[in-house]
Amino acid sequence: MAVSKVLLYPNINKKSCLDALDVVSDKLHSLGIRTIMSEETQKVVGKDNIKADEYLPVRSAFESCDIAVILGGDGTMLTAAHTACITGTPLLGINLGTLGYMSELEIGELSLLDKLNSGFEYADRMMIDITIEQGGTESNKLTALNDALISRGAVSSMVRLSLNCDGSRVANYRADGLIISTPTGSSAYCMSAGGPIIDTKLDAFCVVPICSHSLSGSRALVFSPNSVITVQSVSEKGGDLILTADGRFSVPLTESDRVIITKSKLKTRFVKLKKDAFYDALNRKLI
Repeated sequence: MAVSKVLLYPNINKKSCLDALDVVSDKLHSLGIRTIMSEETQKVVGKDNIKADEYLPVRSAFESCDIAVILGGDGTMLTAAHTACITGTPLLGINLGTLGYMSELEIGELSLLDKLNSGFEYADRMMIDITIEQGGTESNKLTALNDALISRGAVSSMVRLSLNCDGSRVANYRADGLIISTPTGSSAYCMSAGGPIIDTKLDAFCVVPICSHSLSGSRALVFSPNSVITVQSVSEKGGDLILTADGRFSVPLTESDRVIITKSKLKTRFVKLKKDAFYDALNRKLI
């Protein structure tokens, strides 16, 4: 499949982004590929600064392109993924950040964009649905590509949480929080908290306690993607529990709320121009 129209989706808060946008736009035009930018980005960047062929509202821009080229770091990729998973738009990351695990290319690898005309592959990444129940009734629902975090809010203190899988109790935790991660998120907060790095070609849940206050409840656990994971507070005290999805969307929880996590029907599709770019990134960026 040859690409004819690309959405340029930049992190405009990065100083290097304008220069990178100009270079990437020129490269795509040299390949005969038209470029789109969102009207929201145009207002900030200025139409005269970027050579885009078309400007559309964000949702329409994702729907109208063949792929979206994301310029920034993992945070920009996560933001784009929450729209792209709905519109089915494949994402190609060009890293302008520090780590950039999700990015396929570094800014010095733009010659690989030639493959957009000659052939490339896709890789689908699992996402999770996070449902919050109050008194047996659904009160909120989020979708995440990386992870869900349950922790305290303004006051840093220990939480007491019960973990169940398919209706059976797995463990009770006394910890600073609990992370429920996808394979994509396993190299993010999950890894920093001592969890395993899971191959992104797999579908699985990883549950990792943060600073566990228990010898028996300190290990990470990996579950089947068909599992239904339920987390609930078992504390007798009040407290400001918060659920955070992908580090971007936060919902306050009450002590009686149940958080139910399942594999989502939605997926994030990544454009692959290199072989095993994920492991290449791990080797280069964790040393």
